[in-house]
Amino acid sequence: MRFWDSSALLPLIVEEERSRSCRDLFRADPEVFAWTFAPLEVLGGCCRKRREGTLDEAGLAAARRRLERAARRWRRVADSPPVREAAERALLTHDVKTADALQLAAALVWSEGKPRGRQFVGADDRLLAAARRGRIHDDPTRLNMGLPSSPGGTGRRSATSSRAHGA
Repeated sequence: MRFWDSSALLPLIVEEERSRSCRDLFRADPEVFAWTFAPLEVLGGCCRKRREGTLDEAGLAAARRRLERAARRWRRVADSPPVREAAERALLTHDVKTADALQLAAALVWSEGKPRGRQFVGADDRLLAAARRGRIHDDPTRLNMGLPSSPGGTGRRSATSSRAHGA
């Protein structure tokens, strides 16, 4: 089972360098667990690509349709007091942005504090390090290449790639 950060979901919706890695992971286990606001973050990434000129209006419209179809199948972790409490702890203990703290918190609630056999899929080194330290997953799956680390585009990215380990 995998919890997908929005940085890993965006390449499933819009073609980019790490899309193939994301599709491979998705094909291996098409059940997507995500934070309730992941679709909004992915839309933000699509809009950023439009502003940057890497996606035209027709491409943005097509991406929105793909996102709408895909997000209907995602199992989402809803906002709740345990998610908010875990997000607060993440902000106090990890070098992450608020949206990333919410992703971590949702993943922690999803994993029920038991990371064995669960994977956190993302592309941001800080977020993955926090997932590891927070015991959300023993070996988070890092997606590759020097692209913006999150749909908002912070640029914190790894230059390496790793495949998911079977659990």
